[in-house]
Amino acid sequence: MPGQVELYTSASDSLKKIIKKLEKDLNFHFVIVHLIDSMQIFDKFRFLASLTLSLSAVVGMDSPMINLISKVDMLG
Repeated sequence: MPGQVELYTSASDSLKKIIKKLEKDLNFHFVIVHLIDSMQIFDKFRFLASLTLSLSAVVGMDSPMINLISKVDMLG
């Protein structure tokens, strides 16, 4: 789409460059946190889609990643 910018993909490396510069110059350490809704773990296709999105983000950003499941208190 024209005018649409996705910062975590290879189409735009600006966020990746900023993070790498902060890591190098200021000795910062970044980690990507991907939040998955707990209702998505019951539907295998939604869960797979969430993990695929998570994988594309971690590959695009080249940083460590943590996947978290939210609203676990609503399970059960």
